[in-house]
Amino acid sequence: MRVVDLPDGRELRVRRAAASDVRSLCALFERLGPEDRRRRFFSGFRPDEAFFARLVERPPERGLLLLAEVPGPEGDEVVAEAE
Repeated sequence: MRVVDLPDGRELRVRRAAASDVRSLCALFERLGPEDRRRRFFSGFRPDEAFFARLVERPPERGLLLLAEVPGPEGDEVVAEAE
């Protein structure tokens, strides 16, 4: 895990995604607007839990799914992902 101090005093943590992050990843993509969704997927695709479960569970030699999270009022909030 990598930790970066943000200007507002919070920490941004970057780590490998785990199976327990699937719902948080779905919530992240539900917050995208239509234009951002098109830029990311070149369509209006709405990834579901099965989509993220496949990414999280694939073998490391096929790539990793990383996520960035910050503490929020209701716990850690996923704010970005990268493959």
